[in-house]
Amino acid sequence: MGNTKLRRILLFSSAVLLGPMITWQVHGRIQSGKAIEPFYLEAETKAFTAGSQPLAPREFVGVATDGDWAVRRPLVAKNGEAYEIARFSSVSDHLSYLTHSGINSIATTRLTEGDVRLLLKPDPLCGLESTAEKGKVLGIEVLKVVRKQSSEDADNERTFESWLAPSLGCYALKTTVWQNGTVEMTTQVKWIKRAAPPSAFFRIPSGYTEMGPRQVFVALQKKYGLPDANPDLIDKYETRYRERQKMGLQ
Repeated sequence: MGNTKLRRILLFSSAVLLGPMITWQVHGRIQSGKAIEPFYLEAETKAFTAGSQPLAPREFVGVATDGDWAVRRPLVAKNGEAYEIARFSSVSDHLSYLTHSGINSIATTRLTEGDVRLLLKPDPLCGLESTAEKGKVLGIEVLKVVRKQSSEDADNERTFESWLAPSLGCYALKTTVWQNGTVEMTTQVKWIKRAAPPSAFFRIPSGYTEMGPRQVFVALQKKYGLPDANPDLIDKYETRYRERQKMGLQ
């Protein structure tokens, strides 16, 4: 597993752990609106260029009637072992949990007041202007947002076009990623059920060991033979994890 994939693992874990909801998701200021209705769905990511194979080609997302969110991503290691990375956001106890079944780890952090409000009362415009382009995906009204991601390599700019569903907590029902004008990857919801997910969907595994990003990396390195990581990158994620642990409702 090369350094590029290692960085993607770290970014993937960090986004799931520290972001209020889902990777590629955009949220803005909180406004009044209807509460999120319960739903669950499956999204699929496909790669179209060499070297852009997604770390998690499938993900299952669900939201309960009380506003709790869960994201479950089944994966397969190089040795053929199946495992799962999952994120649970609990409104009732203001906590977020990130679990990794391959190393039996759990990272527990606090939700801020802003996180809780996003879970309970989403922005009907998803932080966008009222003139944002509108459309429909799977018959659900969506809003278009485009953002660019630059890197140290000037020839490696990415553009993300996402269609966000305000009625589903601004979850992106479809995202297309371009790299230097070429479609690199797409993520699209395959099916969605607008009903409460099964209770088992939100079940947090028991007996897992609390681990921060540094411990998680060491455990993954030992089990899957990952190469050494940039220590500054590890320190950055570890600091954010510790800050989130201490954070209470403001």
